[in-house]
Amino acid sequence: MVWIGRISYGLYLWHWPIDVWLVPSRVALGDTALNLLRLVVTFAAATVSYHVVERPIRERSFRPVVAALVFSPAVAIVAVVVVLSAHGATPPPSYLGGTAPSPEDLAAAAAADGTAPPQFVWGFGDPLLCGDPQPAETAEAVAAAAQDGALPLPADASQQRVLLIGDSTACSLWPGLKAIGDAQAITTGQGSVFGCGIAIDEFTSTRNEAVTPNSSRCRPFLDWAIPHALTRVRPTVVIWMSVWEKSDLVDGGRTIVADTPEWEAEIMKRMDATLAELTANGARVVMVTEAAPAPNPAQSTETFDRSADDAGYTRLNALLRRFAARHTDKVTIVDLASQLCPNGPPCPEKVDGLHARPDGRHFTPTAAVWAARFVLSETFTR
Repeated sequence: MVWIGRISYGLYLWHWPIDVWLVPSRVALGDTALNLLRLVVTFAAATVSYHVVERPIRERSFRPVVAALVFSPAVAIVAVVVVLSAHGATPPPSYLGGTAPSPEDLAAAAAADGTAPPQFVWGFGDPLLCGDPQPAETAEAVAAAAQDGALPLPADASQQRVLLIGDSTACSLWPGLKAIGDAQAITTGQGSVFGCGIAIDEFTSTRNEAVTPNSSRCRPFLDWAIPHALTRVRPTVVIWMSVWEKSDLVDGGRTIVADTPEWEAEIMKRMDATLAELTANGARVVMVTEAAPAPNPAQSTETFDRSADDAGYTRLNALLRRFAARHTDKVTIVDLASQLCPNGPPCPEKVDGLHARPDGRHFTPTAAVWAARFVLSETFTR
């Protein structure tokens, strides 16, 4: 243990490039044997760097020429390993990589109404725009849409302009919605914002449900993002897909607990204001119910209360239905949750033989086509 402590910094430095380099596609070993090989190589590299670089520096016997002969080639090897290992790697899904507003977005917004999004140093959990799908996502969604064939939609569907707004779940639906829209000559656009509800503003949890950080920045960002999306798309239909309206509200530093009369009155007031903004030019709103998370490999690492989180989705969908009942002339409910989770939580891992949400929450491009077909069919045929 003392020896491991001495070389611990080297273990920290070397383990990552070695783990990236020694992967199953390069080394034909089983999991246990591969991990043993990684440990041996990591300990060997850490021991060499300790004796050649770390200890001489500590003992003031460092000889730069000798260290350079050993350490410089090692650094070069690590750099080559990292570059080669990353080359050709699949980019992360678009719903994991939000984007800041582009210069084109800023210029268009300034030309339209002189507004610009708030500027701040980005940190984990800050609101960002859903970006364009990755090329591989687009290709997969287009292929899935072609395989499934055209939707039997009314003739005037091609005259509609559909705007998708919501959070990262909506962002994961976007490749499928766009693929179907392109195939059937329906104009589509999206204005989703990561980590933010559409109408909730700042939120929290008193039940240990899953929440995102920095939601206090949502309102100023949405005050720019939603009007900008409305101006850009000029929608006749707005698809509303957001999970965070199920959460406890933060109002002036005070928490309003969800599922209480005060919460109901406040969240309905905020949703009323958002609905008025979305329908000001005659668009109708389609609210999509949300399914609780599906089984996924990350469940063992969750730090929140899964049962409380699942109950939050039931609370959200009941809220959406009550809201739609108040606005039958402007709001339609599309019950996607019943397709993903027909018997309520816990949800199944697969639906229609499709592993729709491998991480539990977000759609694959193929599943996004499956979900978008249901949403669009319900939107235009009801």
